[in-house]
Amino acid sequence: MNIYLPMNAVIIPIVRNEKTHYFFLDTGFPISFTIDQQSVSSINNKDLGIGYNFELQLHKNPIDINPLSEMLMVELTGFLGMDFVSQFDNMVLDYKEKTIEFNQMDFKPDYVIPLKNINPLETELSIVSNEKHITGKCLVDTGAYQSVFSNNDIATDNRWNSANGFKFPTPSGEQMFNLYAGIEVSCEGIIDFGEQVMMLNQDIPYDYVLGANILSQYKCCFNIKDKQLQLQKNPREFRYGADLTEDLQVVGIQLIKEKKYGLCVHNILDGFEVPSELEDGIQVWLPDHPDDDVEMVNNVWEALSYKVPDELKAKAENVVYIDTKEVVVILGEEDNKELDLETRDLFW
Repeated sequence: MNIYLPMNAVIIPIVRNEKTHYFFLDTGFPISFTIDQQSVSSINNKDLGIGYNFELQLHKNPIDINPLSEMLMVELTGFLGMDFVSQFDNMVLDYKEKTIEFNQMDFKPDYVIPLKNINPLETELSIVSNEKHITGKCLVDTGAYQSVFSNNDIATDNRWNSANGFKFPTPSGEQMFNLYAGIEVSCEGIIDFGEQVMMLNQDIPYDYVLGANILSQYKCCFNIKDKQLQLQKNPREFRYGADLTEDLQVVGIQLIKEKKYGLCVHNILDGFEVPSELEDGIQVWLPDHPDDDVEMVNNVWEALSYKVPDELKAKAENVVYIDTKEVVVILGEEDNKELDLETRDLFW
């Protein structure tokens, strides 16, 4: 079945009474739940369009998912967690074609990563720190926007370029995070993921989290029956909002979509200078921007970011390309102000 990928988050649409409800697939969360028991109290095979019979009762929501809905700019009805994934022998995510399939018999992996545990999905991961491979326990988490490491000493001992002051929702509330680029990541002896972006989070019970920014570069088979994460090479195009790369330039603001007010400024990244009108909570509008797309957040990131085309980079090295982005600040019913914001390197 088809899925949506706002910021690489896997969103599964479930239709009830001609209304589409959007569920967030999170292999890092133990249970499935709904905020609307009246409309969707269970998930079954008919919802997914598959012949394998199952029905999963959904829990009442244990956490507030509104901040996540606002960040992804999708009105979520609930989560599908590991009790959902465990209904199947395997689950295949194709981030390129934006599809999800269940109980596939003919998946041919290029890499097979053993899972030490199924619920939660656990394996081992390594990063290179000061030319040494540091291996640790790793959670495989489709619900993690970026991959994660938890050792602050590693961060301070290395000279990775960073992007500081990101605000993201977590099950325990919104928190501020720093991102680091150029980290060499691998499952030693199995697959080298190359240089990746990772987030520092010291509050997790794992050394690492293998998140959507790395998983989305592959076709992923979560093989519950055989206790394996199977990966197939599956290169795709760059996607704004989903991919934070070291050559990305941004204007330095994070927007969310509030149900009542629409797009609003939610955060200013550390080190960025923006006009005083762009204070937290101010309502904004982006010219020529659709506001009814399930993947709207990716379009918002594209409207506020700039990735230097490869053909330009090839023509001249050490040249800084800067783009200008337009934002309209809504100060009142008839009192708007147009602002032109210049992009700057996200990681520095």
